Amino acid sequence: MGSAFRKEVPDPRTHMTERERGVVTRTWKSFQGAHKDCGELIFLTMFSRHPDYLQLFHQFRGKIIDELPEDAQFRAHACAVGYQLCSMVDSVSDSVLLEALIRKNAISHLERQGVHPFHFQSMGLATIEAMKAHDERSMNNMAIAAWEKFFAFLLAVTVRVFEECPASATAPRKDSVATGTTVSVAASHVTSPSDACGLRKSEKPSSIKSPPSKH
Repeated sequence: MGSAFRKEVPDPRTHMTERERGVVTRTWKSFQGAHKDCGELIFLTMFSRHPDYLQLFHQFRGKIIDELPEDAQFRAHACAVGYQLCSMVDSVSDSVLLEALIRKNAISHLERQGVHPFHFQSMGLATIEAMKAHDERSMNNMAIAAWEKFFAFLLAVTVRVFEECPASATAPRKDSVATGTTVSVAASHVTSPSDACGLRKSEKPSSIKSPPSKH
């Protein structure tokens, strides 16, 4: 009974239980194992929903989605993002390390013109959609809920970095998470030790919501 109880105790940072963390790890391993080009699939899913996002990548501007699978730069970038997401999933049971990885990724995007937290939001939704298309049976309601918690935490940390790090050339930090249909109401408690951005220790609920599609 003690072991079963521990599986349902949520992590204070991610609010994910041991069972949910296991589901995220297993479903990702299955997806990654079946698709070595998993990063490409995620990006193509996101671009199919938001073709305007292509303009955020200077190396993809002017290209059409159908050309991307044959584009070496696209494949290389998608591969790098796939590895980065893999590192985060591998660290899901170490919430301190996971938060550090998410923060590092967010900081690296601060100076990229036009990039806002809702773009990470869209990436999370695209990941879930791509994984569900791969294996709808494994990506059941429980698995989707677990992934929504994972990406709610990613979004909460990212928003915190964008709001509290020194302002960059990209526009508004506040209100930079899109509103729309709620996908998850999971709240993420992000405890932030001092780091390069001097983040404060505070609690801020966050939820993943669907950004409006632009076609």
